[in-house]
Amino acid sequence: MQPILLIESRAPGLLYVNGQFCGELTQPQPFPARPDARALIELRPLGMEALPMACALTLRAGRVQPHGQEGVYCVQWPDGVAQVELRPPSWPGRMQAVRTTLLQGLEAVACGGETALLRDGEPVTSLPGGAREIVARALDGGALAVQGACDAGAFACVVPPPGGRIAEGATALLTARSLRWEGPSVLRAVVGGEDAVGHGELREYRVGPDGFRLVSAQPVWAQGVPRWPQSAQETLRAYLEAVRLGFRAEAEGYLAAPHAAPALARFDGVTPLRYPLLRAPERLPLAMGLLSVAEPGLAYVTAVCARARAANGRQGGYALEEVALYEEA
Repeated sequence: MQPILLIESRAPGLLYVNGQFCGELTQPQPFPARPDARALIELRPLGMEALPMACALTLRAGRVQPHGQEGVYCVQWPDGVAQVELRPPSWPGRMQAVRTTLLQGLEAVACGGETALLRDGEPVTSLPGGAREIVARALDGGALAVQGACDAGAFACVVPPPGGRIAEGATALLTARSLRWEGPSVLRAVVGGEDAVGHGELREYRVGPDGFRLVSAQPVWAQGVPRWPQSAQETLRAYLEAVRLGFRAEAEGYLAAPHAAPALARFDGVTPLRYPLLRAPERLPLAMGLLSVAEPGLAYVTAVCARARAANGRQGGYALEEVALYEEA
């Protein structure tokens, strides 16, 4: 197996690997590596929008090891392909800040794709990615509730009064698929629903000057009804997501027989494979990836292969006859 570092960057620039100039980086660029090696990567961005950056990655048995470096995001795919994304820091002072005045000296400041709340010029908290349509409302006790839309759907946060703080057992920030106020001190949130079938949870929070406190939670279908899989590939994904969520009965409902699939170690997500498998079994034409997060800048993907047949079931029109972990080259 030949390990490959597939290096890409949010900012175009000149790429150096182990001191060797590798050309201009404007699209993902492959770099062959040894199974046990150390790669020193340097990016010199073009223009004045981003600062130069460098990082060091260690490979063992063809797999990127935890690195703990900011601005470096790696996904280790099967068969030795490591996707490496470089996110160089912005040049200080080059980004124009956009300020939105809210209430009681509170303002939202957006700069360089990030948004934060400031009170009288002092930072309060960061907001979720894509925060927009931001508004504030007063709460009892001098606190403020701030809410708006974001990449995850919607967000809300509590800003305690001066000298106050978020209580133990409460939370300051919520993100959800949707949020709805039920009176001045109750907030309902629908979370989840990103999986193939649409599993969600309806949560009710009591809102006070010391944060959000969870009162109740119950499972719901995020779209009102389940989205049962319509293809063999969707059936494999739905099965794996049901396993991840711990819905054993639903997971077994996707199988043609109770023992058609092996036990799987804990994983954090399910993702389509970005690259073809080198040794994909002919008898198992379906494939999906199990994603496990090792640290904020590193995730590993394990491939799962399967075979399905048409079936007239309650959870879609296919049943998985065999599911197996992929054996890498």
